Amino acid sequence: MHWLPEPVGELGSPCFSKVLAQEVRQDNIRVHTILPGGVDTDMTGDLDTQLESSELMAPSDIAEIVMFLLSHRNNAVIDSIRLRRAVKEPWF
Repeated sequence: MHWLPEPVGELGSPCFSKVLAQEVRQDNIRVHTILPGGVDTDMTGDLDTQLESSELMAPSDIAEIVMFLLSHRNNAVIDSIRLRRAVKEPWF
C-alpha cells in the first residue's frame, strides 16, 4: 500500500501538466513534469524497503534538473523528464 501514490502520480502528473500547460501557455508560462525514481529523502527512509540509500538519487540531483529547466528558455520546451536510479534497469 505504501507504493500506491507512485504509479498514481506517474499516470496523473503528465495529464494534469498537459492541461495546465495549455491553460497558461498564453501567459508565456512553461509547465514541466519531473518523474523521479527513488530519491534519498526522509520519506523513503521511513518506508520498510530493501532500498539502500547509496543506490538512491540525491535531492541535489533533482535540484540540478529543476535549475536546468528554469534556465532553459529558448525555442524548445521540455515537457517531461523521467529519471531513474543508475542501478535500475532502463524502462521505456
